[in-house]
Amino acid sequence: MLYPKRWNQVYLDIIPSHIRLSDMEPQLLSTVDVDNVLAKKLRRYKNEYDFIFIDAPPSFGKVNTISLMASSAILIPTQLAPYPIRALEYVMNRAFAIDDAREEPLPILGIAVSMYDKKSKRVNAEMRKLIDSILNKDQRRKEIPIFPEDTWIPNLAVVNTNALKGRPICEAEFDHDLSQNDKEAAAKALSNYEALARHLSENLPVAK
Repeated sequence: MLYPKRWNQVYLDIIPSHIRLSDMEPQLLSTVDVDNVLAKKLRRYKNEYDFIFIDAPPSFGKVNTISLMASSAILIPTQLAPYPIRALEYVMNRAFAIDDAREEPLPILGIAVSMYDKKSKRVNAEMRKLIDSILNKDQRRKEIPIFPEDTWIPNLAVVNTNALKGRPICEAEFDHDLSQNDKEAAAKALSNYEALARHLSENLPVAK
């Protein structure tokens, strides 16, 4: 089911997932050429959208493979915390395996930081070193950049709760239930999202 959403100049068509879809994964295994089923469907709409984002599940099941096979590039989000960072190596290995199996390359655009706590400077520095140690293990990983700090999404209450209201953070300034401090925090978070969008668009692979 597609849900069109409009906020001023922001246009989104959203196809949400559901936990019940996990029960259908065994059925996918009997589908002919299942790894390319999503890629084939999306080709019909490539001229209708500027960008199509696929939020793949945090697992290495068949749905994840189908999503990666349909993608033209990968953005890897992480938090500056031990467990998410340890998972980076497995995520990159999975991406490399899919890249090797495809006819066209599947570049990793970079690592984007979310839920960033600017006040935890010592922990952030340690976690950044941990990411660097993973990326420096071989040449293929060394080519993966960490997005600049102005693109890191802060861990703010207004960011976490605004999504529950079903609208983007750019609409927070019109929320009469928010305090002035929350509106200012939302504005700062929005600048990070805008920086992330600019950086991402500037580094996307050129469409053929």
